[in-house]
Amino acid sequence: MPYGGTFHGPEGFLAFYQDIYDHYYDTFNYDAHTVLDAGSHVIVPVRARARAKSGRTMENERCLLFTVKDGLITEARLYADTAKGRDSIEGLQAYPSAAC
Repeated sequence: MPYGGTFHGPEGFLAFYQDIYDHYYDTFNYDAHTVLDAGSHVIVPVRARARAKSGRTMENERCLLFTVKDGLITEARLYADTAKGRDSIEGLQAYPSAAC
């Protein structure tokens, strides 16, 4: 994915979503199925719904995995079917990722 990579801190989190909305998607929403407390981790299976700037729509099951330490999120990972995301933005200009 052209917007993939590793992002650090609150600024990186904002840069990731800014990149998505600036270049690839008009809307991008997550509907959480549940939130699972696994001690040092929080697992959130979600349904993603998006409309790309190409006009294509995407609906995709994903999983968010958060690492928690002292009550704060220290890491977040997204597990997704990247082929569905790729297909929804097919034909759009690829921009350099905002990742570090």
